[in-house]
Amino acid sequence: MVKRKVIGILQVAATFVGTVVGAGFASGREIIQFFTQYHAFGTIGAVFSGLVMTWIGTKMMIYAKRMNAYSFNELLIRMFGEQVGSIIQALLFLSHLV
Repeated sequence: MVKRKVIGILQVAATFVGTVVGAGFASGREIIQFFTQYHAFGTIGAVFSGLVMTWIGTKMMIYAKRMNAYSFNELLIRMFGEQVGSIIQALLFLSHLV
C-alpha cells in the first residue's frame, strides 16, 4: 500500500518536472546563463524561482484534484468558465508557436 502511494507520488512529480522543464520553460544551459550573470543574487533567484514554481504547481494539482479535473483544459474551464478558459487555452497554444 505504502509502496504504491510512493510510486504514485513519484509519477506525479516526474510528470510535473517533465512538463515544466521539458515543455521549453528552460533548458539547463538557459537557466545557467540567465542566473549566473547575477552572481550570488542569481543563486537566490534560481532557488526562489524553483520554490515558487513548485508551490504554484502543487496548488494547481491540489485544486485540480478537488475539482475532479482530469486535464489542464478541463481545469481551466472549471476555474475561469467556458469562454475565458477557452481564450486562455488558445493563448497558451499560440505561445508555444513562438
